Amino acid sequence: MEKVHLNGVLYNKDKTELVRYPSGKDQSSYNVLDGTICIGEEAFENRRKIIKVSYFR
Repeated sequence: MEKVHLNGVLYNKDKTELVRYPSGKDQSSYNVLDGTICIGEEAFENRRKIIKVSYFR
């Protein structure tokens, strides 16, 4: 699967799946891109700083 990084966040090439959120980010919330239809099972694994994920469809 081809992937793209957007501000450090890893998505698939079509930006329809959030694959991985980086562990080094200091944000406590994240807005998933419009058009994303899937969040990977381990996308936020061990990301303790994230409290809120907003997902608009």
